[in-house]
Amino acid sequence: MRTIKPATRDNAIQLDNAITHLKKARAWMRGADSPKALEALQSALKSSEGAKRHMQHRLNRANG
Repeated sequence: MRTIKPATRDNAIQLDNAITHLKKARAWMRGADSPKALEALQSALKSSEGAKRHMQHRLNRANG
């Protein structure tokens, strides 16, 4: 089984920043009326939010 790489608080901050920017981009993409690009962006956002859940697990393991 693979080991889980510990995360740092800085990793979590960077991921939060990325998610914030993806959410802003989603609003801009809606305004640009680009449905295919919006669909791809929403997929990336969903993946990023899953990564955030995984990051929390990594932080808990590193601190616990």
